[in-house]
Amino acid sequence: MEMWDRIFGTIHLNSYLSVSSSYKTIDGCHPRVKFTGLGLRLNECEHVIICNLEFEGGRGHDVDGIQIKPNSRHI
Repeated sequence: MEMWDRIFGTIHLNSYLSVSSSYKTIDGCHPRVKFTGLGLRLNECEHVIICNLEFEGGRGHDVDGIQIKPNSRHI
């Protein structure tokens, strides 16, 4: 089963957007997708592709807007 959610524009996150399922593609190709504030948190998932997204406002170890937690692989 495939599922497509189309979001675009600037999205402000007050908490992390948690990704906890495997074999997913998160692609912000058309039109532009930009996250401000916090970002993505990958929890115990594998084979996740993330592309064409912009992140703004990250600090310290989260400067790139993506947290990869233990037991996640092939990201």
